[in-house]
Formats: sequence, structure tokens, C-alpha cells
Amino acid sequence: MRRNNTQLRIQARELALRSDVITRHPRTHRFWYAFKRDMLSLQAFAVHLSRTRVLCAQSAEDWLVDHIAFIQVQSQALVRQMPRRVFQRLPFLREQGIPRIYAICDDYLKHTEGHYDPLSFEQYLEAYQEVSVLTTLECWLFPAMMRLVIIRRLAENMQEVRLRHEACARVNAVLTPFKWSSPSHNAISAALNDMVRKKNLSAAEVVHLVRHLNEWEPEMTIVRDWLSIYVDSRHMNLEALASFERQFASHLQVIVGDLVTSLHAVERQPWYNTFVKMSRVDKIFREDFHSGYSRLDRSSQDLLRNQVEKIANRLHLPETLIAQRAIDMAQSMRKGTPIHGGNETHRHAHPAYYLLDPQGIRQLLKDLSRTKHSGWHPALTVRLHAFPAYALSLTVLFMGLMVAASFWITHGSTFRDSSWVIILVILSLPVSEWALTLVHMAIMRGYPTRLL
Repeated sequence: MRRNNTQLRIQARELALRSDVITRHPRTHRFWYAFKRDMLSLQAFAVHLSRTRVLCAQSAEDWLVDHIAFIQVQSQALVRQMPRRVFQRLPFLREQGIPRIYAICDDYLKHTEGHYDPLSFEQYLEAYQEVSVLTTLECWLFPAMMRLVIIRRLAENMQEVRLRHEACARVNAVLTPFKWSSPSHNAISAALNDMVRKKNLSAAEVVHLVRHLNEWEPEMTIVRDWLSIYVDSRHMNLEALASFERQFASHLQVIVGDLVTSLHAVERQPWYNTFVKMSRVDKIFREDFHSGYSRLDRSSQDLLRNQVEKIANRLHLPETLIAQRAIDMAQSMRKGTPIHGGNETHRHAHPAYYLLDPQGIRQLLKDLSRTKHSGWHPALTVRLHAFPAYALSLTVLFMGLMVAASFWITHGSTFRDSSWVIILVILSLPVSEWALTLVHMAIMRGYPTRLL
């Protein structure tokens, strides 16, 4: 039964209370193998349906055939949006070994019977975060994870559709020789006995037998007598079984249709607005009016949130704590000195200083050390001692390239000292250019310019 918004909020809180979260799980590769297996099964079944059609075709099959290209595009999009290195940074559930946001999306779709509604999902996430706060990365990856859960649920339901498709094909293959003739009692019994000898009858095959042979009178009594040997049911129970199967087929059609429709809804939804509502870090920054966070462009806001995430991952502390401490330090500086003072004072009065500037980060880590020891940060040390690090790396690289280039030119031959001096002098100019180029490329890659 599909839950209403109030019931969904209750379910979200219960899920949050049951979740035992760890930073990462050692067996993440199995998760992607299962997803790839589901996609291959959907593609193979869609190709099979497009080539062969049986008499008792199901409506759920049409949903798959008509939308398989769209499903493939969505699967490729989610793999691009959620590469393995990003996927491994997600918090996991300890017992299940799945990402927390996967469990959230799966639980939501379970209680909505595959129907995705943006507003109800926002309320569901709000209720969840009343108990357990989501990270910035989790909030950002919800669309990709929702696509993944929808595709996996679609593959799970299509397995049931495929079983019924194969049952219909099997029954049809057995009964095809008797369509244009008047079969005898012995011929029908022999065909049915041969069918059972290869594989035991499933409930779906029994229903398809009854459905195909309903038009065969009086031979239908032969089939009923034969079924009474293999099925523990009477005449009325067979009819009830056929009715239950029709109801289940209709349920599969609705579920598959809702899942495909939900996949389209996720693809059309502009997620950034929902992300802003869901991200607790973004909310903390926006509550501080003097920080100017709301007036920044999206890329600058992303930069601040990402820096909070990096510091939180390094210290294994909540992101909300890092963001709030940066805000508090900026506010304390703002109260102690005029906001329109010198340039240095003005910089210290903004939380971005404590997240991006090396001196500000050191002050933030010193403040956080009262909560947890921050340890050594190589990247921060390099930024705090930029010129010594630059000179040392340039000198080491220059010396290494000089040694390598000189031995490469001489090929191990022996020369007089004066000859070695000439060789080194000649090599110094091009090698110095190589060293400068490599060091500057490393600086640009490791420490890009960031403007707010």
C-alpha cells in the first residue's frame, strides 16, 4: 500500500534510527557488479522481446521495450556522475554493506510502490535529517543514486515478468501441435507428462495451461484430471489461481510503469534547488547574513562546501561542526573589530578565510584541536611555507634532471673535469626550463587559483 506523506516521515525517522553508519565499506566493488548484471539482464530481455513475441504478452513488457534506450542512457549518466572514487567516499551501512543514500532511496520507493514525487521525497529527507544529518556529497548524489535504485528495482520486477513470459512460451510450445487437430486423451497426457519430466510445473505454468486450454472442451476435463495429480487443488481453486495471477500481472504492470515514469521524473527535476534545501552546511552558511554566502555564485558556494567536506573527512568530524566553527570564528572577529577596518581585518571577519586561506585554516584547526587532534596536514604545510617549498622542489628537481641528462648524453663515457664543467654549463639552461615548467605545472594542478 502506498504511504502518505505523514507515514513516509515516520518511516524516514525509523530508518534513521536503525542505521549504523561507517565511513566506508571494503566490498564496494560487488555493488557495481550487481548493477551491471541487472542492466545486462534488462538489455537482454528487451532484445529478446523485440525479436520474439508470445500470444500471452504482458503490458509490462511494452514498458521495457519502449523505454530500454532511455534506461541505458540513464545508466550511463549515473556512472559518469558517480564514479568509483566518489562512490567509495559515501557513508555505508555496516550490516548491509550498501551506501546510506541507497538504503534511503530504496526505502522510499518501497513505501511509495515505485512512485517518485519530488515534494514527498523532500519531506522524507527532511524527516530523516531530524535524526541523522546527511553529508554534502550524499545530498548532491541523490539523483544518481535514485536512478540506480529505480533501475535495480525495475530489473527485479522484470525478472517476474520474464518468468511468466518463459512459462507462457513453454506451455505454448507444448500445445502448438494440437491447435489444428483434435487431440486424443493419450496424446495430451503424453505431451503434458513430457513437459513435467523436464521441469516441475510452477504456479505461472499451471495458470497458463488453464488459460490456453479453456477453449478446449471437452478435452479441458482431461487437463483438469491431469492437473489434479500434480497440483493439490480442486476445480474452483484453479480458477482462483488464474484470478490471482491476473491480479499479480496487473500489479507488475503498474509497478513497472511507475518505475519508468519515476526515472523520467528524476531526469527532469532540477536538483540544485532541492540540494540547497537539504544541505545542512549550505543552510548554516546562509543563516549568517554578513558572510555574503548568499550573494556568491554557485561555483564559489560549491568551493566553500567542498572545503568543509575535505576538512571534515580529514578530521573525521561532522561537516556541520566545521561550518559552524568557521562562522563562529568570523563572528567573533566581527564583534571585536569594525567590519570596515583594514583589509586584513575584513578578511578575518569572513568564514571563507578560515576555509581557504592557509593561516585561517591553521587557526580553524587550532580551534578544532580542542575537540579532536588534527594531526599533520602536508598540503597545508606546503601552503604555509610556500617559498621554501617552491625553492626546495625546484632545486631537487633541477639536480635530478641535471644528473639524468648528463648521464644520458655521455652514455657512461669518461671525461676530464673541465669537460664535465662544460657539459653541465650547457645543460643548465634547458634543464632549468624543464624544472620550472614541471614545478609550475604541479602548482597549477595541485593548487589552482580560486576566486570568490
